[in-house]
Amino acid sequence: MTAASLGDNETGVSQMVIEGKLADYFLDPKRGANRGVGVFALIFCAPLLIAIAFAIRLGTGGPAFMTETRQLSEAGAYKALRFRTAAHGERQSFDTFLHNSRLELLPQLINVVRGDISIASVLD
Repeated sequence: MTAASLGDNETGVSQMVIEGKLADYFLDPKRGANRGVGVFALIFCAPLLIAIAFAIRLGTGGPAFMTETRQLSEAGAYKALRFRTAAHGERQSFDTFLHNSRLELLPQLINVVRGDISIASVLD
């Protein structure tokens, strides 16, 4: 599949036809804007993401991230990425801080860049 190809319409004037994934950004500006904002936010928050992941890894010795399957309202499901924190009864002060500050949801920016969810879904 080509990124772009030229074609003639009924009047004989050449027009550009955009095909494939590139079409998503031109035909659906909201989707392109979401991914653009997601990439910018991910780059901006990268040091914080790395520091939190390192702290979780040091504190628990296990993986820093977890996934949970979430159902979309339209149809289908996606795997939401988030920082791993302890269950409610077992939370330590760092886990409580991550949960109350909602920093545990910061890895969902990766879901935004993938196109699974909108940037507004992370802020909810």
